[in-house]
Order: sequence, then C-alpha cells, then structure tokens
Amino acid sequence: MMSEGTCPEEGHDAPDFSSTDQDGNQHTLKSLLKDAKHLVLYFYPKDDTPGCTKEACGFRDDHEKLKQKGITVVGISVQDEKSHTKFAKKYKLPFTLLADTDHSVCEAYGVWRMKSFMGRKSMGTVRATFVIAQDGKIVKRYDKVSVDKHSADILSLLSSHETLAEETIAHKESASAADSGPKKRKAEPKQPKAKTLKKKKKTK
Repeated sequence: MMSEGTCPEEGHDAPDFSSTDQDGNQHTLKSLLKDAKHLVLYFYPKDDTPGCTKEACGFRDDHEKLKQKGITVVGISVQDEKSHTKFAKKYKLPFTLLADTDHSVCEAYGVWRMKSFMGRKSMGTVRATFVIAQDGKIVKRYDKVSVDKHSADILSLLSSHETLAEETIAHKESASAADSGPKKRKAEPKQPKAKTLKKKKKTK
C-alpha cells in the first residue's frame, strides 16, 4: 500500500512539479509563479461535486479581486483533462485546473492520503491549499478549508500581508532618510585658558 506523504511546512520551499491543465498546456511551479505575487495552489477531491463546486465558484466570483492583487489561482485534482474541461466550462471557471492523474503532485504536497467513505477505505486527495510567494516559499497552508468562504479568507490574509509589507517598507525608508539627513556638528570641547603668572614687585 502506498504510504502517505508529509505536508511541506509554512516557511519552507514549495515542491516543484510539472503537470498539464484542462487545455493540455504544460505547467511547472516556476512558470506559474513567473507573473504572480502569490500562487494559490488548491487541491480538491473531485470535479463537479458539491463541496468542490462551491470552492471553485468562490474563486471564480473573486477572480478579479484576486487578479488585481497579483494572485494566481490554480486548482489541482486527479481527474483528467477532459473532466477538468467539462467542469471549467459548466461553471465558467476562469483559472487553471491541473490534471494530476498519477497523483504525483498530490503526493509531493502530502495530500494523497487514506480516506474513509461509507465504511470503505481508499487512497484519495485531501482538500488543502498552499499559498506560495514569488520566491517559492510557502506563506500559508490551509489543512481545514471552509469551501463557502475560502477565497474570501485568502483575500483577507494576503491583504494583511500586503499592508504589513507596505508599512515595513515605509518604516525602512523613513529610518534611512533620518540616517542620511544633515548631522549636527559636535561642539568642540573648550580649551582651558593658559594661566598668566603675575610678576612679583621687587621690594626695596
């Protein structure tokens, strides 16, 4: 039986991969990060199921807001390109869906695990999301996903990160400006006056 992988931790490098999308285009982690400030890589169990549809439609509805913040959304599951194409067309999904048919990407991210449904156990994809920065580091890992508001949660998270980054830059610029400003010249210490010796008058 195939062993379950370990999820990469926040702050660590995201595992690289290569996979095809619903249109047959090849993608790697590097290519997906190329034009994005952040990559939202979300793993879901199956196309066109209630929970997965809610999650996907949430990303669809917030797509413009996410795009304006430089966030690229990519969904990934083990269904093939044909299934992804049907799913994307049915719900007008404007983002990439990767077909991880050999579940190699799922394994690399530790989401290919033993699942139990109606008393039957089998290996499958666990719902999880990884928010990855442009340098390839994992900013946030979601192990428990609320499909109804997942997109909104990510928008809120990255908006906070953006604000913090702006405040940090402003603080550094302010500190740099203060350091490079005109410096007051230190007053030179006063030199002690030389004592003058009075000549003693000669007594007759």
